[in-house]
Amino acid sequence: MKISNIVLSLITAFCLSGCSDMTDWMEYSDSGWEKNNQEKYLEAEKLYDIAYEKIHFGFFLDKEGLAALTTNMAANYRALAKYEKAEKFYLEALELWGDTVGKEHENYATIANNISLFYEQSGQLDKALEMANESLRIRMSIYGEVSEDVVISHRALSSIYLEKNDLLNAIRHGEKALSLAQKGFNNKSEIVASSELSLGRAYRYSGDISNAIKHISKAASVYEIHFPNITRSGDTLNELALIQKNDGDYRNASENFNKAVNIYSKIYSYQHPYVAIVYENLANNYWDWGKGSDALLSIEKGLNISQNVYGETHKYTLKLKDICRQMSDISSITSTCGG
Repeated sequence: MKISNIVLSLITAFCLSGCSDMTDWMEYSDSGWEKNNQEKYLEAEKLYDIAYEKIHFGFFLDKEGLAALTTNMAANYRALAKYEKAEKFYLEALELWGDTVGKEHENYATIANNISLFYEQSGQLDKALEMANESLRIRMSIYGEVSEDVVISHRALSSIYLEKNDLLNAIRHGEKALSLAQKGFNNKSEIVASSELSLGRAYRYSGDISNAIKHISKAASVYEIHFPNITRSGDTLNELALIQKNDGDYRNASENFNKAVNIYSKIYSYQHPYVAIVYENLANNYWDWGKGSDALLSIEKGLNISQNVYGETHKYTLKLKDICRQMSDISSITSTCGG
């Protein structure tokens, strides 16, 4: 099972009353799911809140449906950076999945992995490690070592250790993920390519640029030929461009950053956080290249997207505003920087 939000499935149940309430909450939940997929997180929040209220008023409480709903609510709050609410609903979902399917079930392992990603994003790295290790333990007991989910868990651990600046463990788990992926899957498969990318990223952070380029280039060649229009294809180009930027190869970095923007825009929409992040990287590349006006234009594009997706007060919007103002002040190029 790939890491993703758990989609609500319609569960039919015999009931004497309250069936309309069951239908209502499902409709609101489905609408919230659609808005979340469109990155309309505030609209999704309102719909999910109504669904959450209605599910508790039915004659029959669908605990598994509630587990899925709270999982999706938590993911939406995570996207909004409302971390207290996200944690509340993630932990509620974890308890519900434990009650309904058991703590050794793949769904429990998946929500544990999702919680680890949340804790990593919110900077609670010790908790992230705890949940990621629990997810890995369950997955290994279900599938054995050579499985896609176990590979994904090792990559999650690698990412968390990177955030903790524990580069040895980051590389160790990255190498383990790649080794298991290569044992179980074709070298041209997506799971191998994404593991090459993960390990390359760990090497980039450690300063081992030759190994970083080696693994990221392998990933890039697979994505370009076999998976040109998926998220990790854009991720790979972004990682490669970051190496090129740090190497002073600004022209090729610019080309790959723009390719990443095009891929993300095709998959999601132009108004997506991934696009904003690449525009931030592109702006820094232009700035280091001595192209102040191009840098300012790129950061303005990223800022505009962040404002539309997250709103004015989100920490990422504020970060981009600060970068924009600094670039404007230093270059003496006028910019409203988002107003």
